[in-house]
Amino acid sequence: MPAILNEARAVEAPHTSRTAEYAPKCKPGSRALVIQDILDCLATIEEEDEVGRGGRGRRRRGGGRDIRDDGADDATPIKSILWFHGPAGGGKTCIMREVSTRLQRLGRLAGSYFFSSRVGGLDSERPFVATIAHQLAILCPYYKAELLRAISAHPTVFEESLNSQVEKLIHEPLESSAKMSTDSLSGRWLTLVVDGFDECHNSVERSNLLCIFHGLATATGSVRFFLIMASRSELDIRQAFDHQPLDTTMEHRMFAISFATNFVG
Repeated sequence: MPAILNEARAVEAPHTSRTAEYAPKCKPGSRALVIQDILDCLATIEEEDEVGRGGRGRRRRGGGRDIRDDGADDATPIKSILWFHGPAGGGKTCIMREVSTRLQRLGRLAGSYFFSSRVGGLDSERPFVATIAHQLAILCPYYKAELLRAISAHPTVFEESLNSQVEKLIHEPLESSAKMSTDSLSGRWLTLVVDGFDECHNSVERSNLLCIFHGLATATGSVRFFLIMASRSELDIRQAFDHQPLDTTMEHRMFAISFATNFVG
């Protein structure tokens, strides 16, 4: 990977980082139902998407609703954001790491990002896009080739807004790679896992990131993103999910059970 990308990403943000290696983990077999419930959400939206395509035209995303290529409008949008929330210390992070690990084994993980106020640089929005792009490049060589071209063409891209970075480093390279090979990520649902979102301490940055998340989860491109986000139920996050456009694409799970006895490490 080019040095400019490595410098822009947050090395400790993914679930495979050194920070994650030494963090508490769920005991084997514990919280299996919670983890399975989260994974089932992804299976459900894939089924809904497949049903929407069958015999009536492939569905594309638009304005918070599903619009089929035959021009018809489906009244029920696919809920492609899962907000998993609960109190501090309840074990959300250990669950998100386990979910990330399972999805990675299945080749279904686009990337993971664990915000933290205790690790330098992980309480800010700035490294988010670079970190996800780096993980996507590891997953798909065709995307990696297009990403490297994009960085070469836009050497100051990491000084631009996150919206600009998403467009130039994720959407455009993904679409270009889809045209290169049928072995690319085209036509697949991939999952983004975001944990500790409330630990991005700047509320303006959180608002900006929520717009980024919504854009990724409703993208009309070849690759479809399902986003799982875990956080405490802070007021600004609740309010954002209660109003358009996020309310039409989000499903939430309240998690209020303490599992202090279900950690190892």
